[in-house]
Amino acid sequence: GSPSSLRLPEKKAASTGGSFSPAARRPEAPAAQSNAMQQKVASSNGGLQVQELQMLVAEVTSAVHALEQHGPTQGAADTWRDDLRKSLNKASDKLQEVRDKARGLQPGSLASTSPEVHSEIAALNAFISVFSSSLSQKLTSKLDHFHNEVLKNSVPKDVGQDTMRQQLERLEDQVHSLQTENRHLSSVVGSRNSKAVVHSHCDEFISNHTPVAHPAPSEATLVENTLLFLPQAAVRAFDLEPNMDDKGDPKRELWFGRVWELRALLHEHKMHKKRRNKEVALSDEAREQLSKNLMRAMRNEKTRALLSKLGARWKGAATRKRDNLKVLEELRWCSLRGTCIYAHGSGGCSWDNFRICRMMAKVGVLVIAPDGFAYPDTTAMGKMRHKDITPLKKTTDSVDYWAGDLLYKSDASGSQTYSTKADAVLQEPEHWREFYENCYRMRRDELHFIMKRLPVWVKSQGFFIGGTSEGAMTVARFDDQRYGRQVIGRFINSFGIEYCYFTPTPEAGRLGGQRDVPTLNIIGTKDQFFGAEDSVAKIVAEDPKTGYGSHDLTGHGYKTMVKQGVDVGLVCLLEDGVHSPCNTHDNFLRELFHAFFTRPGSIWQLHELWQNDELLKDMVRLEKTTAKPDSLASMKVTLLFVPTSPYPIKMSQREMAKLYQDAMNGDRSCQIRMAAHFEEEKKHIEDERADIKKSLETVRQQSSGVGGRGFSEKQPVKMPTAYDRLPKGKPEA
Repeated sequence: GSPSSLRLPEKKAASTGGSFSPAARRPEAPAAQSNAMQQKVASSNGGLQVQELQMLVAEVTSAVHALEQHGPTQGAADTWRDDLRKSLNKASDKLQEVRDKARGLQPGSLASTSPEVHSEIAALNAFISVFSSSLSQKLTSKLDHFHNEVLKNSVPKDVGQDTMRQQLERLEDQVHSLQTENRHLSSVVGSRNSKAVVHSHCDEFISNHTPVAHPAPSEATLVENTLLFLPQAAVRAFDLEPNMDDKGDPKRELWFGRVWELRALLHEHKMHKKRRNKEVALSDEAREQLSKNLMRAMRNEKTRALLSKLGARWKGAATRKRDNLKVLEELRWCSLRGTCIYAHGSGGCSWDNFRICRMMAKVGVLVIAPDGFAYPDTTAMGKMRHKDITPLKKTTDSVDYWAGDLLYKSDASGSQTYSTKADAVLQEPEHWREFYENCYRMRRDELHFIMKRLPVWVKSQGFFIGGTSEGAMTVARFDDQRYGRQVIGRFINSFGIEYCYFTPTPEAGRLGGQRDVPTLNIIGTKDQFFGAEDSVAKIVAEDPKTGYGSHDLTGHGYKTMVKQGVDVGLVCLLEDGVHSPCNTHDNFLRELFHAFFTRPGSIWQLHELWQNDELLKDMVRLEKTTAKPDSLASMKVTLLFVPTSPYPIKMSQREMAKLYQDAMNGDRSCQIRMAAHFEEEKKHIEDERADIKKSLETVRQQSSGVGGRGFSEKQPVKMPTAYDRLPKGKPEA
């Protein structure tokens, strides 16, 4: 710890960025900004010079200023891009040098109280202060201004606006990498400056800005395209940079992406550590010599056969590795609340599907959601269902909770896609009855495929299954008996568990799984597809001539659960709820999922569990239950009515609780605040209801009761199995 040790080494290659310490998740250590501390930096025998850093910052900001002045012309744009890239590379080099210096401060030196050690730490803190206040803030704000104003409004498309935007995005990624390097440096200094140094199992974590070497697999499998929604504990276990928050969260703590994206990030992280540790790769000469040796060995026929066999085995092992979820083994020790296999609706994992997965991750549940729309369009499955997928969301990308679609960038295509408005579907009912059955088979096979490949620890701890709309129909009919006690709960959202146009036979409108699995059914009173008041299912069932479906439609699964003898069940009937329940009962769903994943066996008595909470007890009202006081009957199924919330839906639970306390304390201004929120949501709700009414009217015109063609019923054709192809008759001896 001598003063001379503060002198920096020669410049190294520019940092690849994209990773920093787990300690960076904690609030950054306060950066010392006093003149005395900056003097320490300047007097460190050729070490960190504040003036040098300030000149560097001035150079970068000058390049950005030139960009603002000359952005509209192509030639000037090329000039500023080159200048800015050079300046950013210089900043990256300088920051990497300081980062290496920070790593050189060994924890053992902290045992000494010599002023030299404290001088080193003070110098590093001063560097962080200058860098944060100058480069990271000013440059980022200028880049944002250029992206939103200059580039968008000034550069005509005929001079390559799209190309310039892509180059600018790459520069923004580099700026973000510098910022993450800065946070890493801050965490290193903070840990060295602490009296007790706590060593992490991993000294870096991975940014979503990390350049991923592996593109999306050209023939990605269902497992590779499966979506993962990671709770905070899982994000920490993987040392990932969060890229998602939940409604009302002050910062991002969650992560979502696909399995192949997670694997690629972990791979790049591993390669980065190897490069940092200076692990020597094979030289070109060594590779050439190995190739010659291999060619020489291949001349021997026996050796060639053995090597070919080895290659086939290796290829098979690589294929099997792609089709498993062993990447989740690391999460075994992070004490998750549970795991849920989620089945999305007929349009993919967007809108309410994404919001529900977000809720579950916030509760602490690992969500595994197979995506049936992410297959490449050149594959057989992609020809059945396909949507173009968006890249992995970065920390700087918007992930607004109320955004409609954060996963796809195209409409659905393929032979197994259909209109969720159902008017086109019911034009040819005989065809679509069989079509729905094929959709169920496909979704059922997806669930089996994923469940078979779950890590052993997930199977041992048990997992939940759940779904929305088409996914809910799949979960309701899904035969989970082969998994036994592994299934610890199921939820069925926006499907009534009844015989209707969406199910081919009365048997298909019943639960297909184990009766002793706690079951939660969520549906709105005005669900436009399966509700009892006015829905597609009701219109088709009431057709006087050719209608099909239950004529005693209740719009929920209480009757089905009771009839089948479900041990533990809860039905939540949402007042004025439509097929997208988050629009009317978002905060209720959060509390409901929290209770369900915490106490699935007691979900039937939710109204009793909430009685002691002043904010929750008025959220539900008991309608009926099979449970009787002091009864040992095994069947406990409850129907709860859920009134519309007196609080704005877009308000977070934290805000709602504060508003409730203000009202209890006599603060009348809370009414004004609520009125403003309600007015904002009113138009959206009215527009949605108008679209629903128009869609239902289109379906209603097809009823034979008003002169339409009606809806004919046809039993689905049973698909042949391998057993049907076996020779008939008594086998010969």
